[in-house]
Amino acid sequence: MQTRQFDSQIVLVGTKTACQFFDQDFVIGNQGAFDPPLGATNVDPARTTLAVTFDRAMDREGWAWVIEDKATAPDIGESTWDAAVRTNSAPVKLEPGKTYVVWINSPQYSYFKDPQGRAATPVRWSFTTRAAAATPAGS
Repeated sequence: MQTRQFDSQIVLVGTKTACQFFDQDFVIGNQGAFDPPLGATNVDPARTTLAVTFDRAMDREGWAWVIEDKATAPDIGESTWDAAVRTNSAPVKLEPGKTYVVWINSPQYSYFKDPQGRAATPVRWSFTTRAAAATPAGS
């Protein structure tokens, strides 16, 4: 995995090809999903994986988990594909009571592509972990 910093964004990139132009966008839609879901609240801070599932098989050699701001970024490890090359999962470390933001592709970095080179439409993914349990007084 490579980590690159461009302006204020940090991009976690895995690719063996340069960014290509594409003729048709596609979205992580009807049969795609985010885990945890977009905008989720009360996410378990003990969770250890983030995953995005696309509506089609993707190019195994390219992906981009884009960090918008270090302050809202989870600690993300190197991602992997499932056997069907539709779900990309990354190990994470989360903290309680925090809102996280990660882009799947971004306007500048579009490495999640299908085998024909069409880039997935960038999606800003945010979710919030639940607060730590309160410690009873006198404990």
